[in-house]
Amino acid sequence: MMAPALVQGGQAFATVNYTLAPDARLGQMVDECRTALMWLATRAKSLGFDASHVTLSGHSAGAHLAAMVMATSADQFARIGLRVREVILISGVYDLEPISLTPVNDPLQLTPVELHDLSPILNLPAPGPRYRVTVGERDTGEFIRQSRDYAEALRKAGHAVSFDLQPGTHHFDIILKDGTFLNDHP
Repeated sequence: MMAPALVQGGQAFATVNYTLAPDARLGQMVDECRTALMWLATRAKSLGFDASHVTLSGHSAGAHLAAMVMATSADQFARIGLRVREVILISGVYDLEPISLTPVNDPLQLTPVELHDLSPILNLPAPGPRYRVTVGERDTGEFIRQSRDYAEALRKAGHAVSFDLQPGTHHFDIILKDGTFLNDHP
């Protein structure tokens, strides 16, 4: 549903799928997303896009996966000429500890090691791309807190980053708002 506006604006668009829990561990999901991006990058010319100018975005669990891909993939991306210049994270989960205390963890079965190793707030990427961390004003307090905290952690780590609350939106309609998938940095 977000593709038409981006394509009309002259951008290429791809969406990535991954195996869901309980059929896959969270680390496998991160690996699958990384592999998909690398597959796209190695076919950039035939697919008609520039692999050295990529925007990576994700919503909810997708924002978590995008953040973890960025935290773990810089060397692999550099070797194949994939350069992510912008990252747009929408209503994401950046600290897995609270998830482990809810029924959401039932299919995930996160271990203490995974809670640490797969929490973006504890595994920040090296500075490079510009980040936009955005969340709906009517989202839950936990999504807002985690988004704000992650944006601040990125800023402290030297990233160009912005944080914004999108007025009148919640977790599910934020992706329908014009401009959500655009980075607001100059």
